[in-house]
Amino acid sequence: MKNSLIKEGKAEFYASRGEKISKELDVFYNPKMELNRSIGVLLVSAYFNNRKNSRESPARLALPLAASGVRGMRIALECPEIKKEVFFNDFDENCFKAIKKSLKKNSLESPVFNEDASSFLLRHRPFDYIDIDPFGTPNPFLDAAVKSIRSKGIIAVTATDTAPLCGTYTDACRRKYWAVPVRNFLMKEAGLRILIRKVQLAGMQYDKALVPVLSYSSEHYFRAYFIANKSKEQCNNIFRKFKHLRIDGLEFEARDNPEDACFGPLWAGELNDNALLKEMLAIADPEKEPGKLIRTLAEETKTGVFGFHELHEIARKLKSSPPRISTLISWLKKKGYKASRTHFSGTGVKTNACLKEIEEFIKKEN
Repeated sequence: MKNSLIKEGKAEFYASRGEKISKELDVFYNPKMELNRSIGVLLVSAYFNNRKNSRESPARLALPLAASGVRGMRIALECPEIKKEVFFNDFDENCFKAIKKSLKKNSLESPVFNEDASSFLLRHRPFDYIDIDPFGTPNPFLDAAVKSIRSKGIIAVTATDTAPLCGTYTDACRRKYWAVPVRNFLMKEAGLRILIRKVQLAGMQYDKALVPVLSYSSEHYFRAYFIANKSKEQCNNIFRKFKHLRIDGLEFEARDNPEDACFGPLWAGELNDNALLKEMLAIADPEKEPGKLIRTLAEETKTGVFGFHELHEIARKLKSSPPRISTLISWLKKKGYKASRTHFSGTGVKTNACLKEIEEFIKKEN
């Protein structure tokens, strides 16, 4: 298959265009993942730029599964304020050759390798940023990533096998992620939290606490960024935030005791770090992506709430019409509750108000 010259962000690169996005492409490129890459560029810019004064040497960034290399090239071109060295790697020789050609097209000089992803990480470690962006589960690459990340470095993880994580294939989720998934309105948040716990378990083997600082669900994938800290105490603190999920109809609760909970275990702590989100919003357009999603995540994070309420499900139960989300959120805030929209669902609300309060409002509105 002939490769095409494609432009994304500030990068021009060579990759395969096909009617169907699959790993069979000579040089894999998925245009639907542009938001994923744009958020990554924004995070790298915010995180490393605000910490550059404490660094003497360039930040070492690794793309062990680089494919077309567009992610790394965008970081190199769109984060000029950061002193950095971007390492590209892909086991596929077609990708290896295309990356070298694309780097030349963009007048970039970066080391490029044609090795097994895990071997690459272990041979050229340590790194300050490692991006695990596979086709499917990230599991095979987590051990090498954890071993290869520096303290205060960031590991970014994508999982595109959302069917097991969201409860379509329960046995597959048990095997791959050591947890029982949810198959209802909470499945995206629960799936993301199951993924986070699995990544954290990989880190805890080496006394590395992986704290999520940016996590979200989008279309067909989950994405999470972790700051790595070498600390037994922090690992213990992370372990205490692994909970089991109890669901009774439309009510839900994270519990320590698994005996009366059917799902999990999963990460029940914060999904995002508000300070980092604020730094990202300072350099993003809040009216366009990825700024719009970051702004939504920031509002969600302020609630400090596990899970969310699905208004259409509640209204169906009450045999009523669902209310306007903005009106409900205003009403809840006037009553002293925290409340926001959630990116997990266009008809969901994150709030520390109980289900009865929301039912009261829906009945009142109808």
